[in-house]
Amino acid sequence: MMDASTDAAPPIGPESRIEDDVFGEGMQQFSRRYVVHSGDQIFTRRPWAYDVEQGMSDGNTTAPERVSRMRERSAYVQSLLHNAYSRAMSSARPSSASLRNSTWNDFAKHQKYIGSSIQIKHWQLRDLVRCPFERDDVFVVKGFAIYRYDISRQNVVDRHGFLFEPTCFGFGESFLGVAGEVSEYAVQHVSPALRSIGLPVENSIQHYGSLQTGGHVNNAIKITEDLDGRLSAFLCNNSGHLMVMTGIDQHGELQMSESSSLYCSVSINHCAISEKERTLVYVGDSEEVFVCRPSPTGYRQCCTFREATDAGMSCDWNSTGTSFAVASQDGLVCVWDRRHKRPVARLTTPSAARCVKFSPDPLDLLAFTEHRNYLHLVDCRMWENRQIIKVRDDMHEDIDICGFDFSPCGSRLYVGTEDSIDVLEINRESRTSFPYSKLA
Repeated sequence: MMDASTDAAPPIGPESRIEDDVFGEGMQQFSRRYVVHSGDQIFTRRPWAYDVEQGMSDGNTTAPERVSRMRERSAYVQSLLHNAYSRAMSSARPSSASLRNSTWNDFAKHQKYIGSSIQIKHWQLRDLVRCPFERDDVFVVKGFAIYRYDISRQNVVDRHGFLFEPTCFGFGESFLGVAGEVSEYAVQHVSPALRSIGLPVENSIQHYGSLQTGGHVNNAIKITEDLDGRLSAFLCNNSGHLMVMTGIDQHGELQMSESSSLYCSVSINHCAISEKERTLVYVGDSEEVFVCRPSPTGYRQCCTFREATDAGMSCDWNSTGTSFAVASQDGLVCVWDRRHKRPVARLTTPSAARCVKFSPDPLDLLAFTEHRNYLHLVDCRMWENRQIIKVRDDMHEDIDICGFDFSPCGSRLYVGTEDSIDVLEINRESRTSFPYSKLA
């Protein structure tokens, strides 16, 4: 669609031809242009005016010659831009061979694949892998249950069943929180220690509930403690509500009730809470990023940010609570320092960015996934340093990514697909040591 800056619409007939060049998100410096050839008339969309009058209407050339020159120049410029775009994409997309042959100069490398089954309940909700307790302890969602994998033994060691199919889940303070498609949610205590499959979990402290939001989809759930040390569950709902539920243990029974709520005019997709100051950031089906601070009566919005051109899909705070990152549908991953209103990093991908997370200290890495195939690892010390890893590089077809998570110590990163868990080893030595020299 032409915008308001476009010249008046030209007369388009059977002999007309329209050239429309549209470039991806990663090439925003290349403006879109329209060149309309209609008989002897040539119309162009600013800012690509191509100096039509200069040297092409000097009275010494006929209209057909001017049209021919214009078409030649248009084709030439188009080829230059497409070549530049192709080079940029090829540099951003290392070949599978180069990824398989990656060395310890990279941030991470493939170690192995574990067969598993992860079920995506919503095509945009791709945060379905968790590693909250131990290095080899990974949780994924399938059907009505959350399954616990022991990566070292490559098998399922626990199963937490629920009365509904979870669309999202999260961990905090030894509690597992899950939420479903029609506003239902559950919170259950989980033992951090690995155990054998088949041991009962029904005796563990748990709570079932349903949000009073009209049966809309729950997009995300976060489990944490509030400033008073009480268990809290933050639920992001398609109704535009972000509900904060607070729980207490009454004689071995977990009771949760609504303590506060926030409302947005669009669906809320994800939220994150900083560890120290408990500052809340959340995103939804708009370009805005909302930041809220805790108060005695609940959370209150303090500021908003905007960089993306489409919905926010995921967000996360770094371990110190000084910076947060947001992944958006338009492929932009933006990082802000909370003390400034301008982003400290803008990272782009050719497809939608689905999930973003910071690594544990002291690795200083930022990871995010695309809708399919690719995981990005970015150096938070030098934002221009990035490694792009093709998930399941042994496969030639497109692979949907279900989610990912760092191990608590940061030595591993687990990436889930619909039929496997990709285990990546993080090069901790390179991230925790620095070059040195000495005088002779």
